[in-house]
Amino acid sequence: MKFRCGVQIFLFSWIIFVLCGCTSLQKKKYRLVPGEQTSVLVPPGISVSKQSRIVSFHSHQSNKACDPGVGLLPVKKKKLHLRVSVTRQQLERLESGSLNTLGIRLLEKECLVGGEVYDFATEIAESLPLPLGLSSRLVEPNPGSRRYLDLQPGYRLRIVSPITKGNGLRILMDQDVNLKSPENNSLELQLKASSSFIGVEESVYRVYREPGQNSEEIRLVSAHSKIERKWEETATPTFDAFRFDPGISKFRLFYLNWDGAEVQKTILVGAKDEVALEKATHQIMQNQNFCSSLLIGVQCFVLPQGVALNPLISVLVNEQEKLVPVGLTLRILIQDEIRQPLTTVLSTLTIRKKFRNQLTDISFPKGSMEILKLPLQGGEQIRW
Repeated sequence: MKFRCGVQIFLFSWIIFVLCGCTSLQKKKYRLVPGEQTSVLVPPGISVSKQSRIVSFHSHQSNKACDPGVGLLPVKKKKLHLRVSVTRQQLERLESGSLNTLGIRLLEKECLVGGEVYDFATEIAESLPLPLGLSSRLVEPNPGSRRYLDLQPGYRLRIVSPITKGNGLRILMDQDVNLKSPENNSLELQLKASSSFIGVEESVYRVYREPGQNSEEIRLVSAHSKIERKWEETATPTFDAFRFDPGISKFRLFYLNWDGAEVQKTILVGAKDEVALEKATHQIMQNQNFCSSLLIGVQCFVLPQGVALNPLISVLVNEQEKLVPVGLTLRILIQDEIRQPLTTVLSTLTIRKKFRNQLTDISFPKGSMEILKLPLQGGEQIRW
């Protein structure tokens, strides 16, 4: 009888422990708190006062001889894990894109495998409380000038190309990229066409990554044509832009002017891994004929003048999917949706964003305007 009673007490205690543990895990969330100069975003499960951590990143690279060497941050290899010692002060002093650079160097030293650089950099950037927006700037390879953009899983690519009349009439196009908008640090294309065209074709592609894989591919989602104000679905777009060879799994989008030329070129480059993509980048920034003399493991598409490409991310706004420019802030998104003073939604606003591929709530002081500075990265759920 005593034994049975003891077992029952043990089982009851175990159930309570599991339930409390699960509840505790579910309650972990991002927290936006006041900082010295700007608000600080605290990752789930991390103390606001946390100043240092050792981040253990699991890599599929089995090279036991990997020597991380001396880099931006102290890194040690232990079996299949890279252990990175990091402090808030170190991260706050790093230049934009530094964690992407560190990941590429580790890939070159065979401490990572292709496709792990972004996840490695993100895990470090989200390991400690940092000023709002800093973590994404540390991960992005070129956040300052916006001359190019890495295409991450889930990104959409919207291509708009003109449908012309016969007789070889040429479409005039004026492309403009907004490089340094303080509220909307994103790429925008504006198409202006002459009256000599009869319609447009719009196709949408998506960057896919299969679960458990480190490589991406670009797949067609939809294609529509509009002639005389009537939209019709088409099976295959006339301008089918992205036919990459097998093995091409990392993609970077460029908007470039060489030698002060007025005409801007839009170029999509694919490579076998991040190292090959970085080498291609160094060449393409200097040589406008790069696509005619490619490196091994690199493929390149130059969009013809008259075709516009816009990279987008997907977010859910009040249960409806919205495709918005990469890097759009929450402020701009809400302003475009409500056309009213922002204070009308702050009291009921809720936000969830991804942490380790899981949607996680963001806790912030109700009524605070600071949350509106949040840069959107794709996959957020926003309600009011």
